[in-house]
Amino acid sequence: MLNSHPSGLRFARWHHSERPSEPSAVCLLIHGLNFKPARMMAIAELLGSNGVESLIVSLRGHGDNFEPATGAESIEQLRLEALKSTSRSTWLQEAHEAYTVAREFAAENGVPLLLVGFSLGALIGTDMLQDTARNVSFDGMILFAPALRVHWYTHLLRLLAPFPRLVLPSRSPRDYAANPGTPIAAYNALFESLAAVRARGDSKLGIRTLAFIDPRDELVSYRGLQGLGETVAGEQWSLVALKKTLRHDDRDFHHLIIDSRSLGEAIWRDVSRRVRVFLSEVVAKGRRQS
Repeated sequence: MLNSHPSGLRFARWHHSERPSEPSAVCLLIHGLNFKPARMMAIAELLGSNGVESLIVSLRGHGDNFEPATGAESIEQLRLEALKSTSRSTWLQEAHEAYTVAREFAAENGVPLLLVGFSLGALIGTDMLQDTARNVSFDGMILFAPALRVHWYTHLLRLLAPFPRLVLPSRSPRDYAANPGTPIAAYNALFESLAAVRARGDSKLGIRTLAFIDPRDELVSYRGLQGLGETVAGEQWSLVALKKTLRHDDRDFHHLIIDSRSLGEAIWRDVSRRVRVFLSEVVAKGRRQS
């Protein structure tokens, strides 16, 4: 059940659990690049059915996070314009402001705080986590196709860095994409976050993490994530390979793994089961430490 925006945060909205007066945990939920925040609802509902309160973030250029109209511009034009002028620092600041609200709510209720992110959302949350100046911590992470390691050919987009307002067509199905295309400015911000995470040596990632990816992901490197889990996070990381089957009646791709429509009912049930087990373990650990 969606509620109003937290005070002062027009780019974040609470999704309440089935037991809002007795939450089992709180999570900061962040969407992917040029992706509708509302499409994260299946994950929020899965978390909510397990007692987790979710604060859903809409990064600049997504959802309703854009400047109000000053003329005849449409909402779609305003949203895309906001994405053309975004930056890593903007996204990090927004994520941190939402994190502060989620952290305070978790502390008030004495429950664990989680990061749940898809693709860019996982990257921004990790970038924020590693920034020692921000003093961020999570009790666990649930990551879907986290853009912490990307294929070499993805970096070819950096050749277009001098043209931030250039818009490339989106590969996501139309009803998942926040905008018809993705500006290079948004890719520039993603690569800046990726470089920052890699430069820090993936410090602070050794926390309990459940990560999902299709090994055939077109953007994120499955082998790269395997190496990350083995060399940095060790036994704290659980990387789950999802072998989804692409449909022929819709424009789809392996990177999209966030609901039953994109994965299929059977695989989504398996994801849901693994998430429930993970949450029960994190919550149980939090109770032992309290």
